[in-house]
Amino acid sequence: MGNLCADLFGSPSEDEAEALILEPEKCHSASLIFLHGLGDTGAGWRDGFAGVGSELRIILPTAPCMPVTLNGGAMMPSWFDIRGLTPDAPQDEQGIAAAASRLRLLVEQEMADGIPPSKIFVGGFSQGGAVALHLAYTEGFAGRLGGVLGLSTWLPLAHISSPQPHEPLEHLPPALLCHGGADRMVPLAFGKATAQLLRGRGIDVAFSEYPGMAHSSCSAEMREVRRFLEAAMGGPGGSSADAAEGDDDCQSSQLT
Repeated sequence: MGNLCADLFGSPSEDEAEALILEPEKCHSASLIFLHGLGDTGAGWRDGFAGVGSELRIILPTAPCMPVTLNGGAMMPSWFDIRGLTPDAPQDEQGIAAAASRLRLLVEQEMADGIPPSKIFVGGFSQGGAVALHLAYTEGFAGRLGGVLGLSTWLPLAHISSPQPHEPLEHLPPALLCHGGADRMVPLAFGKATAQLLRGRGIDVAFSEYPGMAHSSCSAEMREVRRFLEAAMGGPGGSSADAAEGDDDCQSSQLT
């Protein structure tokens, strides 16, 4: 495989790029930090989040470049190393923790800007979503985050993901998990198992399945994301449903 980092950033040794920030149309009262999937960049989600939340600052960071075992050691933007796609594949525990620390710093920057944790949302697509889930439900925060978005993703390191003693259940935020029924990269079963695991621990989880969608996103899914965020911020969006309707506009994209 080629060197994706060299193509994107001009050098394989270059560290992570500056985060893309979409400022709100109105007064900044809430923030979403969303992490892309393997081989993508923050800018890859610019169009998907355009116009979502008139008071919501959207932060789209880009992962550092690193060799990825799954792709033959090719250098590409990646939050952590992926060594296999089967349930029993070894996991990059150190890399996942480091990526969660990067995400935590971004959350703390928003808090320093005056946004309370309850108005800060974290999320991501595929491995980016895995980082967000790990931070929210394994490492935890001293205060309750507003919510978690997990698109086509899974909960990593599930064997250590029970709520920590310092993290009361009421501090664990609600989650919206969305998954394509035709996903061959991260199977639908991974998303369903994650929802079941989190629900079993008392977490409020909405799960939406898109039958024709592969490892990708679509406009119906992003409408569901918008409703979740609006409801969590006290807006008119209403709550998320357990089954998505109107998935006829779920077309495959180039997200990885």
